[in-house]
Amino acid sequence: MRRPTRGIIQYGGAQANRLGVCLATGLALALSGCGGHNVATVTASTSSPTSTPTSSPTSPSTPTTFAVGGTVSSMASGVSVTLQNNGGDSVTVSANGAFAFPTALATDGSYSASVGSQPAGETCTVTNGAGVATANVTSIAVSCVPAEFVAFDTTGSSAALYLYRVDPATGALTQVPGSPYAIGIALGGMVFSPSGNTLYVGDANDSTLRAFSINRSTGARTAIAGSPFTTVQSQPALAMDPLGKFLLSVSVNNGTLSTFGINASGGLSSSAAGTGSTGASPVSLAVSPTGSFVYTGSSATNNLSAFALDSTTGALTAVAGSPFSTSEALSLAIDPAGKFLYATNLTSNTVSIFSIDASTGALTSAGQAATGSGPNGIALTPSGRFAYVANTGSNSVQAYSVNSTTGQLTAGSAVSPGISPENLTVDPNGKFLYVSVLGSGGAGALQGYSIDPSSGALTSIAGSPFTSVNFPNNVAVVKLGP
Repeated sequence: MRRPTRGIIQYGGAQANRLGVCLATGLALALSGCGGHNVATVTASTSSPTSTPTSSPTSPSTPTTFAVGGTVSSMASGVSVTLQNNGGDSVTVSANGAFAFPTALATDGSYSASVGSQPAGETCTVTNGAGVATANVTSIAVSCVPAEFVAFDTTGSSAALYLYRVDPATGALTQVPGSPYAIGIALGGMVFSPSGNTLYVGDANDSTLRAFSINRSTGARTAIAGSPFTTVQSQPALAMDPLGKFLLSVSVNNGTLSTFGINASGGLSSSAAGTGSTGASPVSLAVSPTGSFVYTGSSATNNLSAFALDSTTGALTAVAGSPFSTSEALSLAIDPAGKFLYATNLTSNTVSIFSIDASTGALTSAGQAATGSGPNGIALTPSGRFAYVANTGSNSVQAYSVNSTTGQLTAGSAVSPGISPENLTVDPNGKFLYVSVLGSGGAGALQGYSIDPSSGALTSIAGSPFTSVNFPNNVAVVKLGP
């Protein structure tokens, strides 16, 4: 049996002769019609022999590109953030929602998104910001929160002011443009206005006080018109009332507490609105959360002076029973509910606890808590759950849990930030603690810690210490308001 050809044309013998005849006739015939069997059917024509077809030129293909973008969230209305890709390709976003960088990337192109300039009053951070484009990128997330800034000053002939922006996720500090600012005086007390728009820094030697406006986008400072202002001699501690109407300053030399009115531009009144006697060498100052009462601590007379503050005029009136006895009160703090006042006692290695009469502001002793050697600065978290004490003698920062009913402190864990920690502050979100450390021979630093929300335990922030300086002094932190 012959194997089927399955479409293969066979040329041989008589079949080939017949095929030639068929082609010569110019007729389109089937090979089977010319004789032979199991041969594929083809079509012939009378045209000249066919030539090999040539292919048309192929147009070059367009390279594949991908858009790179994502979403901005939680940004306040009326502000904008500038984002950059790979350090250059910029887009300004003025509302929450989707965004895309102007330049698309070729396949496998790398992208790295960052914040070029922050919105006024806010700090935006980028997540999912880097990768390789193999498709349109829409996963970059930019989230914004109210900005926080830390101020840190030093003493001595080369005194300087340092300003930092707080990373809201990690607590890490980045110096703002122009920081540090050389001032050349012995800096003393320091306080932000409640809105964070203004920073006030007292002089530890003379009667001048410097006022700076804070750029809400960059954090850079600019001297307010009229600064420096004349206030009181030697100002180790400053405070403000909660409404930002009055600045309060104690004078070591004069043994007084004074209040100064604040105008719309942040400048101070030319004369004190109120004055009260504190006893010799007042060194610490605290204002109740309502702004109704003010307390000062004296290192020479071992007492606490209490005053009622007139919220309209700034006048000061001594509270009945003031002054109240304590030890050498280097630092004061009031719990957020305004129920208890805490005073560190340098020589007795304790924290004195006082209950505050909500109507009169009078103090009643509620006990003491043991500290390390030489307690100096004290600060509470905004929730009132935890307190922290800097022990200059034992080189430690001690954490305490706070009983909201009795005000009592229960010691928790401690950390060692370096030699002679002095002043400390907790950020307004209660997430981070910053400590000024004197160091050996005045070679100090600014240390930062994250706060465990459950236990209050401290963990060093990556990158801490954030600066090494001579003779660090006060540290303050603020969250910008509307």
